Order: sequence, then C-alpha cells, then structure tokens
Amino acid sequence: SSMGCTASNDCTIPAGATYLLDSSLDVRSLTVKGTLRWDTSKDSLRLSAGFVVAAEGGRIEIGTADAPMDGPEHLRDTSPPSTH
Repeated sequence: SSMGCTASNDCTIPAGATYLLDSSLDVRSLTVKGTLRWDTSKDSLRLSAGFVVAAEGGRIEIGTADAPMDGPEHLRDTSPPSTH
C-alpha cells in the first residue's frame, strides 16, 4: 500500500508499525522506524526515493529465509547528484 505517501513526501513508518510494500512507491524519502516488508509474491515492485533509512531499530525486509525474494526488486535512488 502507498501509506498515504507521494513523491513530494518525506515518509516515516513509525516504531511498532509494520507496512507491507505491495504496490510500487515513489517518495522523497523514507525513514523506517518500524518494519517495511516487501511483498515477495509480487513481481516488478519498485521503491523510488531520495533516500531510505532504517533508524532506531527499524527493519527493511526484502525476503526472508522462509519467503525468499525470487523476482527482481527495484530500488531507485532519486536524489540529485551531489557536488563537492
């Protein structure tokens, strides 16, 4: 589900919450303090974000030993190139 997030949002999955990524998601950023679980039964899911971070004990699960990810997962960095 989209979690109510859009491409212009900085989204957070709160501590104690578990969200199933069962449709593609495009956000400015995603902070995972709870659990983000990739739906391994769906092909061609895409997560596009400027950055994704697991913070404060957060978990990002893209498959497990019991339910491995067999298809391709797509993580896309949409952050602008940085200059130094």
